Amino acid sequence: MVALATVCWLHFSWPEGLLLGAIVSSTDAAAVFKCASLSKVSLRGKIQPLIEFESGSNDPMAVFLTLSIVHFINYKPDSILDFLPSFVLVWRRTSSWIAIRTGHHHYH
Repeated sequence: MVALATVCWLHFSWPEGLLLGAIVSSTDAAAVFKCASLSKVSLRGKIQPLIEFESGSNDPMAVFLTLSIVHFINYKPDSILDFLPSFVLVWRRTSSWIAIRTGHHHYH
């Protein structure tokens, strides 16, 4: 939705619109909790852990999408098929970095 709005209303290119969408796609749990506390809303039961989980699981995907789209913009492929090998490389590097940072890597 962000990419479509950016392309239609701000006249950005599709890659630029997708990049903006990837950047804003991550939900910041701290911002959600701050807004809730400012409006005096109490997050009870399973809501708070759910927001924390959603934020934690969404952030790595936002990082991957942002890196992939930046790489796509810089690479300027003739077609999406030309970009697939680079896309896979970015995916592997990003997932390896996330695995190492979270302690979920396994050496064989």
